[in-house]
Amino acid sequence: MSRGSKTLYGFYDLEVNPNCFDFVKFAVLADLARIEARCSELHLVFVPSRGDGFRDDDQFAQENREWRMRNIMQPICALVSSCTGMTVCSTREEAISLANGASPLIFPEGYTEKNPVELFEWSEVAAVTACGKKLPSLRATGQALKFINTWIAERANGRRVISITLREMGWQKERNSRVEDWLKFARWLDSEKYIPVIIRDTDAIFLEPNPIFDEFVQFPEVALNLELRAAFYEVSYLNMMVSNGPIELCALNTKAPFLMFKVYPEAWAKDRPIGGLSEAGVPAEGHLPISGPHQRFVWEDDHFDALRSSFSAMISFLDHHKKEVEAFRELEAFPPTKIAPSVIVQLLVGSSRHRQALKILEYLNDSGELKKFLEEISASVDLTVQNDPASIHHLKSLLLTLILSRPWHTAVYVRLTKKLLADGDARNDPHYRVLLGDAHAAAGDKEEAIAFYLQALKADPNIVATNVKLGMLYEEIGALAEAEEAYCRAVSNGLQSGSLFEKLAQIVKLRGDLKESIKYSMLAATAEH
Repeated sequence: MSRGSKTLYGFYDLEVNPNCFDFVKFAVLADLARIEARCSELHLVFVPSRGDGFRDDDQFAQENREWRMRNIMQPICALVSSCTGMTVCSTREEAISLANGASPLIFPEGYTEKNPVELFEWSEVAAVTACGKKLPSLRATGQALKFINTWIAERANGRRVISITLREMGWQKERNSRVEDWLKFARWLDSEKYIPVIIRDTDAIFLEPNPIFDEFVQFPEVALNLELRAAFYEVSYLNMMVSNGPIELCALNTKAPFLMFKVYPEAWAKDRPIGGLSEAGVPAEGHLPISGPHQRFVWEDDHFDALRSSFSAMISFLDHHKKEVEAFRELEAFPPTKIAPSVIVQLLVGSSRHRQALKILEYLNDSGELKKFLEEISASVDLTVQNDPASIHHLKSLLLTLILSRPWHTAVYVRLTKKLLADGDARNDPHYRVLLGDAHAAAGDKEEAIAFYLQALKADPNIVATNVKLGMLYEEIGALAEAEEAYCRAVSNGLQSGSLFEKLAQIVKLRGDLKESIKYSMLAATAEH
């Protein structure tokens, strides 16, 4: 570190964060924090979880986790140009020592070993760009670019490189690439203009060579070296793949053009949200809020016809908008999104990304735009209540937005709540009170949520599931007698679930009634969960 420079330390804690390509988002967000803190350098720190060092839900074997740490996580640091140091802590105590020495220049804000911060989702990126900030771009390393440019010069003969990255994993196979369709697409390409280059899944390159790939140029080295992979994506004329980890290297690099298919696999159609990829701030059939014009989602599975038509459309665009694309590719940071912040707020609230939504609401308040936005939300709720009073579930995200905004505009929230409970069918419909209880519970307002649930049950004692919601809130605030009473009402009204009996078993055990606890435990063992 040069004299007079300052270093921001970014702590990526594997107690709560995954060991995979998601780290890319943390790294660029840490770089943004470095810029805002007016630090010249970034030092990224990997903090092991308690136990085996990685988050509990990691489905891979220990040796695979350690491989990914060395071959995915650590090399990502090299793609952040301001990152001059990296530490892989062997213990959490080592992280404590580093954090104490780095304070207060620490990211994420408020991080301590005892208070690890989960920060790896696209919702974080959406919130940053919606707040008018410029997110720094990844950049391939100089030596990797030299290697890749040499490789291309030896093989392409002036043709445009089209990278095809395949997903061929053994888990969640429905997300895998349709290999036959991709190879059919590669054959369809005009070989005088384009050179398709196949990048197989890292696991697949160690298997017995499959002759179906023999006619194509393959680049297995890229699958094993992340710096080479990032450089190859940066210089390829177009990168094509299904949704999987390596897309992060394209999506967070202004230079890398891409088409990403299978945003939601057809096999998941019944679970696909109507509103798009809301947790990433992506509207229906839309794209990432930070994406350039050469970086697109394709909301179809990777069938040949979709590959061909999407490719043709993108090539036409790239050929006719060269100045626009090149201008974006030269940017060192992604410009703020053109999607309205109010739209992203609604998407994030609808996917329970409340903390990220709050950042945007605060930004809207500081910029003087929040009141207008809330009035629009209020009008939307009014119209929904008047025109379709049965559609109460549509209101939850709108109401939650108003609750989250209450610190700045309490009056709007109070006026709307009163209107909702006084107008038309809402006056006699306890489900609206349940809805308000749900929204308050999601916002962390437990006491108010309890009040609304009690109002709903007073109006209609047969809303059985509300007793369970009420009991859970009572448990959270330590009112165990009230929780037991609520759960017992649910049971007496016909709700016979294993999880409910387990809750009752725990509560009565705490008050010393072991006989009753055993009874509920036996009921839990035989009931459906």
